[in-house]
Amino acid sequence: MVNETTLRIKDLEMDDSGKYSIRVKFTSARYKDYTFHLSVYEPVPEPKILSQIVSNSPDGCNVTLQCQVAEKGEINISWERDLKDGSKSYHLSGNGKDLHLFWKLNSSDPNITCLVTNPADQKSISFNLLHICQTEGDCQLTFVVELLRWSILIFFVILLLLAGFGIKTWKTRRTMPTNEGRKLLVRAEGKS
Repeated sequence: MVNETTLRIKDLEMDDSGKYSIRVKFTSARYKDYTFHLSVYEPVPEPKILSQIVSNSPDGCNVTLQCQVAEKGEINISWERDLKDGSKSYHLSGNGKDLHLFWKLNSSDPNITCLVTNPADQKSISFNLLHICQTEGDCQLTFVVELLRWSILIFFVILLLLAGFGIKTWKTRRTMPTNEGRKLLVRAEGKS
Protein backbone atom coordinates (compact mmCIF):
# COMPACT_ATOMS: atom_id res chain seq x y z
CA MET A 1 0.00 0.00 0.00
CA VAL A 2 1.00 3.65 -0.06
CA ASN A 3 4.15 4.54 1.92
CA GLU A 4 4.83 0.83 2.56
CA THR A 5 1.92 0.68 4.96
CA THR A 6 0.87 -2.85 5.82
CA LEU A 7 -2.31 -4.33 7.15
CA ARG A 8 -1.97 -7.34 9.40
CA ILE A 9 -4.97 -9.54 10.19
CA LYS A 10 -4.59 -12.18 12.90
CA ASP A 11 -6.53 -15.30 13.91
CA LEU A 12 -8.10 -15.84 10.51
CA GLU A 13 -10.70 -18.53 9.98
CA MET A 14 -11.91 -20.11 6.75
CA ASP A 15 -15.10 -18.00 6.84
CA ASP A 16 -13.01 -14.80 6.77
CA SER A 17 -12.34 -15.15 3.02
CA GLY A 18 -14.01 -12.39 1.01
CA LYS A 19 -13.88 -8.82 -0.26
CA TYR A 20 -12.74 -6.10 2.18
CA SER A 21 -12.65 -2.33 1.92
CA ILE A 22 -10.54 -0.05 4.06
CA ARG A 23 -10.17 3.71 4.37
CA VAL A 24 -6.73 5.12 5.10
CA LYS A 25 -6.37 8.57 6.63
CA PHE A 26 -3.14 10.37 5.82
CA THR A 27 -1.47 13.07 7.93
CA SER A 28 -2.60 15.61 5.37
CA ALA A 29 -6.17 14.73 6.40
CA ARG A 30 -6.77 13.11 3.03
CA TYR A 31 -8.57 9.80 2.84
CA LYS A 32 -7.93 6.99 0.37
CA ASP A 33 -10.16 3.95 -0.05
CA TYR A 34 -8.74 0.50 -0.89
CA THR A 35 -10.50 -2.73 -1.74
CA PHE A 36 -8.87 -6.15 -1.63
CA HIS A 37 -9.84 -9.79 -1.81
CA LEU A 38 -8.76 -12.02 1.04
CA SER A 39 -8.41 -15.78 0.57
CA VAL A 40 -7.79 -18.01 3.58
CA TYR A 41 -6.29 -21.46 2.98
CA GLU A 42 -5.85 -24.39 5.30
CA PRO A 43 -2.42 -26.05 5.48
CA VAL A 44 -1.95 -28.75 2.86
CA PRO A 45 -2.54 -32.25 4.31
CA GLU A 46 0.25 -34.85 4.22
CA PRO A 47 0.14 -36.79 0.94
CA LYS A 48 0.85 -40.49 0.53
CA ILE A 49 1.67 -42.58 -2.53
CA LEU A 50 -0.03 -45.89 -3.28
CA SER A 51 1.71 -48.09 -5.83
CA GLN A 52 0.60 -50.93 -8.05
CA ILE A 53 2.81 -52.88 -10.41
CA VAL A 54 0.98 -53.56 -13.66
CA SER A 55 3.61 -55.75 -15.32
CA ASN A 56 7.25 -56.69 -14.88
CA SER A 57 9.67 -57.73 -17.61
CA PRO A 58 13.44 -58.07 -17.98
CA ASP A 59 13.49 -54.59 -19.59
CA GLY A 60 11.47 -52.76 -16.96
CA CYS A 61 8.13 -52.49 -15.27
CA ASN A 62 4.80 -50.75 -15.82
CA VAL A 63 3.66 -49.04 -12.64
CA THR A 64 0.70 -46.97 -11.51
CA LEU A 65 1.33 -44.52 -8.66
CA GLN A 66 -1.52 -42.68 -6.97
CA CYS A 67 -0.94 -39.55 -4.91
CA GLN A 68 -3.57 -39.52 -2.18
CA VAL A 69 -4.40 -36.47 -0.11
CA ALA A 70 -7.41 -35.53 1.99
CA GLU A 71 -9.34 -32.92 0.01
CA LYS A 72 -9.23 -29.60 1.82
CA GLY A 73 -10.17 -26.72 -0.44
CA GLU A 74 -8.17 -25.76 -3.50
CA ILE A 75 -5.31 -28.28 -3.86
CA ASN A 76 -3.04 -28.89 -6.83
CA ILE A 77 -1.23 -32.19 -7.36
CA SER A 78 1.84 -32.50 -9.55
CA TRP A 79 4.57 -35.08 -10.08
CA GLU A 80 8.29 -34.42 -10.13
CA ARG A 81 10.39 -37.07 -11.78
CA ASP A 82 14.09 -37.65 -11.22
CA LEU A 83 14.06 -40.44 -13.78
CA LYS A 84 16.47 -38.77 -16.22
CA ASP A 85 16.71 -41.36 -19.04
CA GLY A 86 14.97 -44.12 -17.04
CA SER A 87 11.37 -43.46 -17.99
CA LYS A 88 10.51 -43.08 -21.64
CA SER A 89 6.78 -43.54 -21.30
CA TYR A 90 4.36 -41.99 -18.83
CA HIS A 91 0.97 -40.30 -18.67
CA LEU A 92 -1.22 -38.72 -16.03
CA SER A 93 -4.86 -39.36 -15.27
CA GLY A 94 -7.33 -36.57 -15.86
CA ASN A 95 -7.25 -35.39 -12.24
CA GLY A 96 -3.43 -35.57 -12.04
CA LYS A 97 -3.49 -37.96 -9.06
CA ASP A 98 -2.54 -41.11 -11.01
CA LEU A 99 0.81 -41.44 -12.76
CA HIS A 100 1.17 -44.40 -15.14
CA LEU A 101 4.72 -45.05 -16.30
CA PHE A 102 7.16 -47.56 -17.71
CA TRP A 103 10.45 -47.51 -15.82
CA LYS A 104 13.52 -49.03 -17.42
CA LEU A 105 15.21 -51.27 -14.85
CA ASN A 106 18.73 -50.48 -13.70
CA SER A 107 18.49 -46.91 -14.99
CA SER A 108 19.44 -43.86 -12.99
CA ASP A 109 17.70 -42.50 -9.87
CA PRO A 110 14.23 -44.08 -9.67
CA ASN A 111 12.65 -41.52 -7.33
CA ILE A 112 9.24 -40.02 -8.09
CA THR A 113 7.85 -37.15 -5.99
CA CYS A 114 4.23 -36.14 -5.50
CA LEU A 115 3.94 -32.41 -4.79
CA VAL A 116 0.70 -31.12 -3.22
CA THR A 117 0.23 -27.33 -3.13
CA ASN A 118 -2.23 -24.56 -2.52
CA PRO A 119 -1.41 -20.83 -2.74
CA ALA A 120 -0.25 -20.77 0.91
CA ASP A 121 1.45 -24.14 1.55
CA GLN A 122 3.05 -27.19 -0.05
CA LYS A 123 4.03 -30.71 0.97
CA SER A 124 5.69 -33.54 -0.90
CA ILE A 125 6.42 -37.24 -0.63
CA SER A 126 8.83 -39.36 -2.66
CA PHE A 127 8.65 -42.97 -3.77
CA ASN A 128 11.52 -45.16 -4.96
CA LEU A 129 10.50 -47.46 -7.82
CA LEU A 130 13.10 -50.03 -6.74
CA HIS A 131 10.71 -50.96 -3.90
CA ILE A 132 8.37 -52.61 -6.39
CA CYS A 133 10.35 -52.98 -9.65
CA GLN A 134 12.92 -55.75 -9.43
CA THR A 135 14.75 -57.67 -12.12
CA GLU A 136 14.51 -61.45 -12.19
CA GLY A 137 18.09 -61.60 -10.92
CA ASP A 138 17.15 -59.39 -7.96
CA CYS A 139 14.26 -61.74 -7.12
CA GLN A 140 16.56 -64.78 -7.32
CA LEU A 141 19.14 -63.03 -5.13
CA THR A 142 16.44 -62.17 -2.58
CA PHE A 143 15.34 -65.84 -2.57
CA VAL A 144 18.93 -67.05 -2.06
CA VAL A 145 19.50 -64.59 0.80
CA GLU A 146 16.27 -65.68 2.51
CA LEU A 147 17.16 -69.36 2.02
CA LEU A 148 20.61 -68.76 3.51
CA ARG A 149 19.11 -66.88 6.46
CA TRP A 150 16.68 -69.73 7.23
CA SER A 151 19.42 -72.36 6.80
CA ILE A 152 21.62 -70.60 9.35
CA LEU A 153 18.69 -70.32 11.78
CA ILE A 154 17.85 -74.03 11.43
CA PHE A 155 21.53 -74.95 11.87
CA PHE A 156 21.72 -73.05 15.18
CA VAL A 157 18.46 -74.59 16.43
CA ILE A 158 19.78 -78.10 15.69
CA LEU A 159 23.10 -77.20 17.32
CA LEU A 160 21.27 -76.02 20.48
CA LEU A 161 19.18 -79.21 20.58
CA LEU A 162 22.30 -81.39 20.25
CA ALA A 163 24.07 -79.39 22.97
CA GLY A 164 21.07 -79.80 25.29
CA PHE A 165 20.91 -83.54 24.59
CA GLY A 166 24.69 -83.85 25.22
CA ILE A 167 24.48 -82.01 28.54
CA LYS A 168 21.55 -84.16 29.69
CA THR A 169 23.41 -87.37 28.75
CA TRP A 170 26.55 -86.19 30.53
CA LYS A 171 24.60 -85.36 33.73
CA THR A 172 22.82 -88.74 33.64
CA ARG A 173 26.09 -90.65 33.30
CA ARG A 174 27.70 -88.63 36.06
CA THR A 175 25.01 -89.63 38.56
CA MET A 176 25.09 -93.36 37.66
CA PRO A 177 27.18 -95.58 39.97
CA THR A 178 30.45 -96.94 38.56
CA ASN A 179 31.10 -100.72 38.10
CA GLU A 180 33.02 -100.86 41.40
CA GLY A 181 30.12 -99.21 43.21
CA ARG A 182 27.68 -101.67 41.62
CA LYS A 183 29.74 -104.70 42.73
CA LEU A 184 29.87 -103.44 46.31
CA LEU A 185 26.17 -102.80 46.24
CA VAL A 186 25.46 -106.32 44.95
CA ARG A 187 27.76 -107.93 47.58
CA ALA A 188 26.19 -105.93 50.35
CA GLU A 189 22.77 -107.04 49.26
CA GLY A 190 23.88 -110.69 49.03
CA LYS A 191 25.31 -110.83 52.62
CA SER A 192 22.10 -109.82 54.28
